[in-house]
Amino acid sequence: ELKKWEKSNPQRYKSEMEYLNKKEMMKIETIQENALQLFQQSQRLFDEIVEIFYNNDKVIGKQLS
Repeated sequence: ELKKWEKSNPQRYKSEMEYLNKKEMMKIETIQENALQLFQQSQRLFDEIVEIFYNNDKVIGKQLS
């Protein structure tokens, strides 16, 4: 469909391509935002795991002494 507009209706072709490009950019931005959120969540989970191990070591240390 787009190919036939390229020659017969260049303005329509151009606006369709701009629309499709804008749509793709919005998808990319959404993916980037989701990736950032996942990264931040993984950082928080890592921090929680470190805290659990730290607290666990303190409990084990008290039990051994």
